[in-house]
Amino acid sequence: MKNLLKSSLVVAAAMVILTGCNCFKKASKRVDELAAVSVPAPVAVVGNVVPFTAEVAFPAKFMNKKATYKITPVFLSEAGEVVGNPTFFQGEKVVGNYTVIPTTGGVAVVKSSIEYDQTMRVSALLMRVEVKCNEKSEFMPLVDLPAAKGVSILQNLTKSAEFAIAKHNFKRVTTETEQANIMFKINSSRLTKAELSNTEVLALEQFIMDNTGNDRRTLSDVHTKSYASPDGPLKFNDKLSKDRAKITEKDVARVFKKNNINSVLDVDALGEDWEGFKNLVQESDIAEKDMILQILNMYNDPAKRDEEIKNMSSVFTILAEKILPSLRRSQMEVSVDIQGYTDEELKNLVANNIEVLNLEELLFAATLCTDLATKTKIYEAAVVVAPTCWRANNNLGVVCFANGNQAKAKELFANAAKINANSAEVINNIAAVLMSEGEYKQAQAFLAPIADKNDSAKENYGVTLIREGKYTEAIKYTSSSNKAIAQILVGDIAGAKQTLKSCKCDSAKGVKAVIAAKEGDFNTASTILGTMSNPGEFQIEVDLLK
Repeated sequence: MKNLLKSSLVVAAAMVILTGCNCFKKASKRVDELAAVSVPAPVAVVGNVVPFTAEVAFPAKFMNKKATYKITPVFLSEAGEVVGNPTFFQGEKVVGNYTVIPTTGGVAVVKSSIEYDQTMRVSALLMRVEVKCNEKSEFMPLVDLPAAKGVSILQNLTKSAEFAIAKHNFKRVTTETEQANIMFKINSSRLTKAELSNTEVLALEQFIMDNTGNDRRTLSDVHTKSYASPDGPLKFNDKLSKDRAKITEKDVARVFKKNNINSVLDVDALGEDWEGFKNLVQESDIAEKDMILQILNMYNDPAKRDEEIKNMSSVFTILAEKILPSLRRSQMEVSVDIQGYTDEELKNLVANNIEVLNLEELLFAATLCTDLATKTKIYEAAVVVAPTCWRANNNLGVVCFANGNQAKAKELFANAAKINANSAEVINNIAAVLMSEGEYKQAQAFLAPIADKNDSAKENYGVTLIREGKYTEAIKYTSSSNKAIAQILVGDIAGAKQTLKSCKCDSAKGVKAVIAAKEGDFNTASTILGTMSNPGEFQIEVDLLK
């Protein structure tokens, strides 16, 4: 870089020899008196541009009254030059509209914003000063004044985009339930053989037998509720439900014994089933159902309810046909608690017999390992088990991306989106891929609607705001080193320190080193960088501050 600067000065010196212009000769003899500074220093990328203000100080009697000066910002690097737009200044006798620099001296202010190019990262920001001594002459290069070194890209040193794994629904203990209804005729507690062997009862018996004798399955008692329909005298119906409870317990126990079923019956007589009545009316297409429901809400007394409904003679006929028969019953229910695999059992099955695992077991098993190869194996098995499960496709996409197979990851995320277009995890991951490709604006459009629905989406959205230069807004969405970077960029060094207080990852270390350098403590900055596995860009950031 020093050689490049030296070359630019040699060119300027050569021009002195080649021109006979007195104005130019006088200026060239005093170029050492010119100085340039830039604000900020170092200059920094904001969004995708590098904005800065540079000042070139002209001493007294330097500016020729008839001369025009052109000052052009130039980022000079080993790769070449990135040139900005020039700003013009004029002497006191020049007829023009440029800012006048008097012979008594003054400061030429150059405001510029140059689109960031990677070659600008390690470079020198120069103010290229050229002079035209009168209207008829051409601009002659006078000097390249160093104003700053390199470009800070701290905003771009946020952590990589976060990918979201869809959650499993695995439960260590799951419960399955089977129900059966035994129906009675009106005002009767007698059970027929047909009712004791109806389809629901047979299914319940089979459920009990299927779950008996297995150490992983624990059966409950057979909980039975006996009811009467809410028509007729309350006292009569209470007795009727008790009679139905007794006969149910007696006859079902006899059937269970005959079929070698050892389950215990737990029977309750609950009288009139007004709750069941209300639910059936709500689900019905009876024209007057709103009126019936209004009566139920108005009166709590069962007798009064019964009286009011019976007064609706035409409606009561419909109720007697469509609703009340379904309430004359004993409802049996049995459940089984199923003990799932232990963590060690799951790990062993993944290694030796993965085919026996169901979807939720696979999705949970993937959380028990850290190596990508095993995770890939598990999620691939999950996709085979449930090809139309968006979670399986999404999670396999995440590990494919981590393995460097970006094309496959994008395909899997697209599959997941077709199945569930509203999944915050899937939308986030599509955006994360865009971020990895540098498409931050596109990613932000995906993330904005879901930023408050998913932690990864929230963090990623904050990063897109940082990349857009909206640092203050980004602070409320980001965490850890990302948040600290946004805080530094708004000048809140104390806040950044507090944010990083308990952070120990490499990116956090890099930001801590930048903070130390900003405070002038380069020894601490150097020590911190020495603890990082790859200080890289953070080392450049610290060097720019020296």
